[in-house]
Amino acid sequence: LAAVADGKVIGFGRLSFNSGTARISQMAVTGKMRGRGIGRYLMNIFIERSKKEGCLDIYLNSRLDAVSFYRKFGFKAVGDEFPSKKTGLTHIRMEKQLRT
Repeated sequence: LAAVADGKVIGFGRLSFNSGTARISQMAVTGKMRGRGIGRYLMNIFIERSKKEGCLDIYLNSRLDAVSFYRKFGFKAVGDEFPSKKTGLTHIRMEKQLRT
């Protein structure tokens, strides 16, 4: 999913499904566009789509500086911090139950 303004991608993320579980990855909003609700818009779409697909759980690997953002959507940090294989930045797994 991509958010586009004036022909430029300003935010994006990927949602995938596996056996009743959804995964959000590659979530990002360009620096100058942060704080304008773009990330919130993308997250709401990802959560609603996951529910529509019948997923019971959703998870992501968050950079430490983004943990508070995901907590606003009901995600909880689980497990230990770890370095990303792609970037080397420290991340932590976050999960949310979608069961009603």
